[in-house]
Amino acid sequence: MAKKGKVGRKARTVPAAKANGAARIPLKKICADLGIEPKRARVKLRRVWRKENEEGAVAFHSKGSRWDLSAKEAKEVRAILAG
Repeated sequence: MAKKGKVGRKARTVPAAKANGAARIPLKKICADLGIEPKRARVKLRRVWRKENEEGAVAFHSKGSRWDLSAKEAKEVRAILAG
C-alpha cells in the first residue's frame, strides 16, 4: 500500500516579481541556487544586517514585506550567504 501525503510532489517555484519595470529576484531562487533553506537564509541575513545597522533594523527589508531583491541587493545577499 502506497503512503499518502507529499510523495513525489515538486517544490513550488516563484517567478520574479516586477516592481516599476525592473525585475526583482526572490530570495527563494537565490537559496535554491546555493542549496540553502530559505528560512535559515532569512535568519542569517537578519543577523548580519542588524549587526551592520546600529538601530537594529534590517537594511533593505521591512517586516511583512516580500523577500524580492533588486539585482544589486541580490548580489550582496549571495555574497553574505555564500560566505
